[in-house]
Amino acid sequence: MRTIEMRATVDEQGKMLLELPSDVPQGEYQIVMVFADSRVASLTAEPARRPKPPLKVHMIEWDIMPENTTFGREELYDDVEYCTR
Repeated sequence: MRTIEMRATVDEQGKMLLELPSDVPQGEYQIVMVFADSRVASLTAEPARRPKPPLKVHMIEWDIMPENTTFGREELYDDVEYCTR
């Protein structure tokens, strides 16, 4: 199975002409077509997302964790910082 993403134009008679990559051999195929909700705008509407920088992680080192150790949510999650490069 192979996925090929491309743009296509449908004419007034409802016909679509597709130009496939040259490495697709001649023959009969079963295909599945998925249409975007809106036309070409949906293919280009959302820009690529930039990845977030890595998090600064604060490590607590213990040989053995004390038996009655507890942490509140704020102590575990409230100090999120991103590394600056």
